[in-house]
Order: sequence, then structure tokens, then C-alpha cells
Amino acid sequence: MSACPSTRFSTSVTYCEAVMLIVILLLVVGLPAWSFYSMKQKARSWEEAAAQLGLEYRRGTWGVGEMAGTVRGISVSVSIFRRGNGDSSSSWTRYQLGFPSGGPSVSMEPESFLSGWKALIGMKGQDIVVGDPAFDKAVIVRGEDPDQVKRFLSPARRMAALTVFDAFSFGQLSENHISAETRGVEASSERIVHSVQRLIDIAMVVSAPNEVDLALQYQDEGLLSEAVTALHDVNAAHLEVEVPNSFTQLLEAEALMAMSDGFQAAKALDAIAIGEDEELAGWAEVAAAHPAPPTRPTKPVAVEPAQPVLNLEQQAVIDDLFTSHRQSYETEDYFLTTYFGMTVQWTGTLERTREFRYDSVFDGTGQRAVVKIGVRGNGVLVTSTVDAIVHFPLDVALTEDQEVRFEGELVRLDFYMRNLYIADGRMI
Repeated sequence: MSACPSTRFSTSVTYCEAVMLIVILLLVVGLPAWSFYSMKQKARSWEEAAAQLGLEYRRGTWGVGEMAGTVRGISVSVSIFRRGNGDSSSSWTRYQLGFPSGGPSVSMEPESFLSGWKALIGMKGQDIVVGDPAFDKAVIVRGEDPDQVKRFLSPARRMAALTVFDAFSFGQLSENHISAETRGVEASSERIVHSVQRLIDIAMVVSAPNEVDLALQYQDEGLLSEAVTALHDVNAAHLEVEVPNSFTQLLEAEALMAMSDGFQAAKALDAIAIGEDEELAGWAEVAAAHPAPPTRPTKPVAVEPAQPVLNLEQQAVIDDLFTSHRQSYETEDYFLTTYFGMTVQWTGTLERTREFRYDSVFDGTGQRAVVKIGVRGNGVLVTSTVDAIVHFPLDVALTEDQEVRFEGELVRLDFYMRNLYIADGRMI
């Protein structure tokens, strides 16, 4: 039996042939019509985003067009381009920002499989090593004067570059320009506005990083209270003259979470628009879940028989916390629910000490010792060294560069600075 009814609409067209003709007409007429409608909706979103940002929008003859102008003293443009050739080409959204800078000529882009392949065959070209192993592994740096470039790439500028490369599909930074790209034609006006505002915030720090550099230096040394104060002052100054800076507000929130002060971290995040930003939303969720430091246990935490025994060897902890695929906010939550209050016995090299009469992390008086306990593998963080910030009594004799074996309780994690805080330190 034939798959099509024998009934004919005319002397020459069967029922199945008529259906096929209708499908073909729908494809020929419908797909272009849908494509045109979709592009028109995206163009409307771009026009709305440009209006919110105060940019001039120029509609394209076919496509969404582009927007350009100046926001907070920074030149901004958003446009579409195609990457690839022929049938394999695809549309991308590009954000470009220009800002003043007195720095040397420098360009940065993320390392990739292709750049690694080029390096193997000698095609990579000059790549300046700035002395930050994790940054050097993640970023290709080029410039005319390596010494000037190294001085220019301060901790805040390195953090800014890594943030751009982590948040966008591809990015490039120079001393006075940021280019960030995402796959496809962005259809959401909210995401366009958020991306532009976040990049402007980053550009402002790249242009004038000094106060943020000071805060990151404090944080690297384990002086969380001083780091929070410095970042809070930076953010207060922003609020006096303009909108909050999402980049520095997040840095403040992360430093507060390293102190396990979720209540204040949530307040820092409340000042900025989180929108659909996964990282900001994640930190807000963790801050809400841990509004205050957890109570340290008075006795060892009992492990239920059904649970695997936690490996507290120092390299195992380093690998678990710093080489996983968790986001930074997920690692903070994981530390508080898994490692907080655990007693560890570790060994390391004493880097420096500092006495204190009051400390935002440790109770009472004592001395804060920075002990190098290991390094982590690949990653995109500020430094590759993992330090333990250990609270020792004042009467413990400590000498820089000595090997120390100590015991204490894990109480804090600073993911970006790769510091683990250990209370009630005792030499063993």
C-alpha cells in the first residue's frame, strides 16, 4: 500500500506532495522571517541598553548595529563581529573600553591551547614573566620594556586581567584598553548593561590601582582587618562621587568572607546590582548562609562511620581546596562546612612574624606567623604559594626561614590569596 492517500488535489499533485510543498514554503519563508524577527528583538534590547548606559545607538541595516560613547570618563563601544571563515564562522559580541593610563606599552591575553602549541614550535613571541607563577601560567604578557611592564602589572592590575579573562569567552588588556568578547549576539539588555558597567569598574582600577594594591598587599600578608578597612575606604570614596564599583565591592565582600563575616559581606554586595552574574550571586548566597563565624568545637568533630575519613595532610587539603573545579564562593562554603575547626599537624617554612594585641581573626594576643606550607597546581589566582597564617603565643621563639612543625585548628580560608588561618598554634 502506498504511504500517501491516493486522493489527488488535482490531476498532478498528491496529498504527500502538497504537504511537502507546504513544509518547503514554511522553511523558505518562515526561517528568514523568524530570523528577521529575532534580530529585530535583539536590536530593541541593544537600543534599551544603550539608553540605560547613555551611549549612542546606531541601528544596522541588517543586524543589531552598535553603540558607542563615554561613560564615567571611559570610552565604550559594543558591536558585533564574525570569527572564522565560511560555514564555520560565527557571530560574537565585543565590548571595547579605552581609558587614560601613564603606563608602559603592554598587552595581555589569556593562555590557550593554541598559544601553548605556538610556544612549542617557537611562534609564541615574547612573553614577559612578571614573577607571579599562577599569573604567568594563565596570561601571555608582551611589552617593549620588560622591567617597566613588571612594575606596571601590580597585584590589582593582575587581578583585573584575570577577572576579565575568567568572566568572558575571550579578552585582551593593554595599558589603556580592554577588549572582552562573548559568543553569539547578546540578546539581553540587562546582560549588556551589566557587562559594560563591570568592565568600566575594572578599567577604573587598572587606570588607578594604588589603593587596591595596598589592600591586596595587606590581604596577602594575612592582615584581613586592614585589607577590609582599605577596601571599605576605597568603596566609600566611590560612593561619594559615583555609582559603586562592583570589582572593589566584590573584593571587599570576599575579604569579609575570609573573616567569616557574611553579614557585612552581604552588605557590601547589596551595594551593587547582581543581576544574572553567577559569581556575584554565588557570593551573595554564601554570605547569606554564613552570616557570622561558626562556633569552634570544644572537642574533635566526630565523623559518622558512614562518612569517609577526612584526609588532613597538608598537601591533600591544599589540593582539595585550591585545585578543584569549584568556584571561589563554593570553596568558601565548602571550607566552612567541611574543614572549619579541624585540628591539623603541618610542617612549613616560616616566612615572617608579627606580634599583635588585637586581631580580627584570632582571639587574645599573640604573634601571627606566615608559614609556607606548599604550592598548588594550575590555576588563575593571585599567587601559587599556599601559606598558613598561624596564631602562636608571644613566648614561642620564631626565626624567619626556619622549618616549623605545628598543630592548630583551621578557622579561616582566603581563597584568592591562598591563605589558611590556623588558631591556637602549638609547636610540636
